Amino acid sequence: MNADGSSKTAISPGGYSGEQPAWSPDGSRIVFVSNYSGGGAEICTCKPDGSDWRRLTNNPAEDTSPTWSPDSQRVLFASDRLGNMDLYVMKLDRTGLTRLTHHSGDDIEPTWSGVTNKIVFSCNDDLYIMDSDGRHRRNLTVSSGASERYPCWAPSGNRLTYACYSSKYTSAGYDVYTMKADGTDRRRLTFGDALDWMPNWAVGAS
Repeated sequence: MNADGSSKTAISPGGYSGEQPAWSPDGSRIVFVSNYSGGGAEICTCKPDGSDWRRLTNNPAEDTSPTWSPDSQRVLFASDRLGNMDLYVMKLDRTGLTRLTHHSGDDIEPTWSGVTNKIVFSCNDDLYIMDSDGRHRRNLTVSSGASERYPCWAPSGNRLTYACYSSKYTSAGYDVYTMKADGTDRRRLTFGDALDWMPNWAVGAS
């Protein structure tokens, strides 16, 4: 649909789900999660008009949280195909599947910066940052008693926005926060009683 909410167009085929959509950086494709196979969650992609559907994953596992590499040639996602959720990356032609994380916790909701080439993701209610090859993993939040989820890089690569819940601050649920890419300068942006999460940045925001 348009930015004002007009001209809504369905791009997922009838009878199948389409969730967690993400535009490729070059604007040519959309990646999303679907039960297109009639089973569990799989990673699929299509053109913005809904044509050229491709199922990238095909296994009994739950494949979720897809996002794009900065060059729009690979898809990063979370999968529990080996037990717990880890992060994997693969090319659009379904080759080059590579496991990036080997952690006992569930690594989910990745976001990949086109400026710094760093990946940030959620694991066990904290946010972690690592290189695009999975090396140099570091905890950004280290927040006891808080749950930090849904990180999203600013287009500038300088900041992140994310959702955080802490019973010390609210009993209503998650609020939206922002911080620098090194985990400093945390700012709370929402203070309402509603559930505020899954934040994203406006085009050109920094």
